[in-house]
Amino acid sequence: MFLSFTLLKGIYLIGYSPEALDISACFNHKGYAVRISFSGGEPTEIPDVPTYSKYFRKSDGLQFVLDDKDTTRVPLVDLTKIDNYPTLLSLMRTVAGRIFNVIRNFGIVPEIPENLPTKLEKGGDLEAEVLGWFPEMSADGVSWTPLPKSKGFGFLSLFLTSKFSRAARFLEDAELNIALWPDIVEALEDNKEPPPEMEFLTNAIGHLRQKNFRLAVVESIVCLEIVLTQFISNYLYISAKVKKENLQRFLSPELGLTARLSGLLNLTLHKSYFKEIGLVMGTFVRSVPGGIKNQMLSIKTLSYFQCTYL
Repeated sequence: MFLSFTLLKGIYLIGYSPEALDISACFNHKGYAVRISFSGGEPTEIPDVPTYSKYFRKSDGLQFVLDDKDTTRVPLVDLTKIDNYPTLLSLMRTVAGRIFNVIRNFGIVPEIPENLPTKLEKGGDLEAEVLGWFPEMSADGVSWTPLPKSKGFGFLSLFLTSKFSRAARFLEDAELNIALWPDIVEALEDNKEPPPEMEFLTNAIGHLRQKNFRLAVVESIVCLEIVLTQFISNYLYISAKVKKENLQRFLSPELGLTARLSGLLNLTLHKSYFKEIGLVMGTFVRSVPGGIKNQMLSIKTLSYFQCTYL
């Protein structure tokens, strides 16, 4: 049996050709086969923009199709019974939450929520919450039937639930550049979690769009520190053959961001390169915030590291 529901109404897909905007992905989620695709919307060309964003279409939503053919879990035909709506809602939210997290971070779409609650909010209408996801069932994947409603179900409760529920946050418009879609598909197929630096980057972009510049700076600095630490650590371990225990002692929290930035070029480039690019270490260090005292401390710290470990 198949179960279908739709979320992310109004999302914009940006790409380099009309054909490229037709994207989908298939993966396994706890025994259920899942296929996602963006339905509806006509491709439109945008004049005078870079080639990679030449076309866009406003999708009618992200469609989820679950198949229980090869699963040993609860059959979907049982979950679609009104008495089992709590379990069905939990399954739909779990699947959607996983996909939201991947698209948000690997696709850099900060408007999509980081996660969804797996249980009904206190005082919420369970049936209205389930039906608000527009679920349909099918035996062959061709003919679809809406899920059953209980006697006396009021459509007013469905309207109020869709309007005021936390899960309605994903109705906000968002843009997805399909150039990042292969990364999203790989993360879904391999069940990969987004690395911390990618989450901080997405958060920073989200704060910028909301004009919350203070939080954007905080998130971006944390992202920079993580990436810079990874780069220096990998470089020293692979190229300079520094032992991991020495790296852990050197790249401790006491070695601040200023010191890491100050020594980036000095650690990774040969001295002969500085003449070719017209940049000397002293000039680079003076451009780093933190004052002369911190800059000199950075040089001394990195010089000590070179003498001790390299």
